[in-house]
Amino acid sequence: MKRPATVTMTDLARHLGLSTATVSRALRHHPAIPDDTCEDVRRAAEELGYRPNPMIGALMSQLRQRRPRSLVNLACLYAEEASGNLVRAEQAIVTGFLAEAARLGYHAEAERWSPNAGAEAALVRRWRARNARGVFLLNVRADHDLALPWAEFCWVIAGNMVGAPALHRVGNEIHQLVKLALEQMLRLGCHRPALAVPLVGESRQGFRWAGAFCGNWFALMPGAAEPLIYRDTWEETAFRRWLRAVKPDAVLALTDDVFAWLEAAGQLRGPKPRFIHLAANTSRLAVPGVCQDFAAVGAAAAQMLDGQLRRNERGIPAEPTTLTVAGTWREGSLQPTP
Repeated sequence: MKRPATVTMTDLARHLGLSTATVSRALRHHPAIPDDTCEDVRRAAEELGYRPNPMIGALMSQLRQRRPRSLVNLACLYAEEASGNLVRAEQAIVTGFLAEAARLGYHAEAERWSPNAGAEAALVRRWRARNARGVFLLNVRADHDLALPWAEFCWVIAGNMVGAPALHRVGNEIHQLVKLALEQMLRLGCHRPALAVPLVGESRQGFRWAGAFCGNWFALMPGAAEPLIYRDTWEETAFRRWLRAVKPDAVLALTDDVFAWLEAAGQLRGPKPRFIHLAANTSRLAVPGVCQDFAAVGAAAAQMLDGQLRRNERGIPAEPTTLTVAGTWREGSLQPTP
């Protein structure tokens, strides 16, 4: 569906038969403009769907004050994960966001999510005080709907989000990552792969990893049996029990703990499965796997917010979009010992 054109101040002035200068002053309720005119302009702006562009307003404010200042700032709110792999990924995303925001001419700040009561109200006050108009939400996994003024800001989200409406999203290209891992697995001679990712995180992400694994499994191995996916409690004993039952020859995973569990798996019938990391660049081990470009995900979030601000698009989008970043393969050298 074609998005309706943005109503500009020039459109509003033409509709009212006034100059743009008069309309601009009326919208600010300038004392030189009669109250009746201000009310006419306000009513027409509401009827036509006109919204002032915060970047233009900030620029004019800067010119009037004749002093340097950031026109519009950006904010990043993130909830640090418990796993070391995910912490490193999250830090890379935040770093990429801050660097790209600075390159685009913004001042950006990042802070961790605090689930304390009333935290949202305090956050919004800080964003307003810092002239933040665009917000990047990363892994803010609230156990309730977030009490944020969605209509006031531009938004982009990433990661495990359950308390926000449907907003523009950035992330890694999960289907491409899993396809790349499975193609390399086949090249290494493995034909019975399994996927092992924490079920809690999967459910928050809409089972994207499992969906990508099943889709690529059927495409790359059409004659194979049912896809092997670990769906039990995320702990070593249950994992080893599952490993003995399904007997995979390769395990695709997002975190280093699976590698450790394979190392400590004890006697298995036949060789231990190969370990293939789905985010190898977050590992402290030289393991083979896919490298996800997390910094590029953060940079893409800054670029999406920049585009929304320039188009004067705020609030919950009518047609939310998702921008994804592809990954690359790394050979690595470590495998579970036979």
